[in-house]
Amino acid sequence: FAESTLATPPQREQVVRSWLAFRSIRIKPVLLAGRVTRHNVAVNVVLGQFDRVLPAPFVQPLLNALPNVTLHILPTGHHKLVDVWAKTEPVIPTKEGPRR
Repeated sequence: FAESTLATPPQREQVVRSWLAFRSIRIKPVLLAGRVTRHNVAVNVVLGQFDRVLPAPFVQPLLNALPNVTLHILPTGHHKLVDVWAKTEPVIPTKEGPRR
């Protein structure tokens, strides 16, 4: 992670800005689940099997509260999730049919 995302001053600045922007986000699982249910939203949650930044037990209360959730656990850590997800070419169902 450090080598690939903190190699240059602009990259380091982007990481700091991201952390500062996201640090105050607190998800209330019951409130979120109520809104998702009310609007009938299907939710896909993608986690890394070896993720130490956002481990599965941390998101379990949210998963338990969501009525229409599909959990995808990929054989990677936190920082490679997007790369691994993209390589799996997942099909995400929509009302209009499958979308890649």
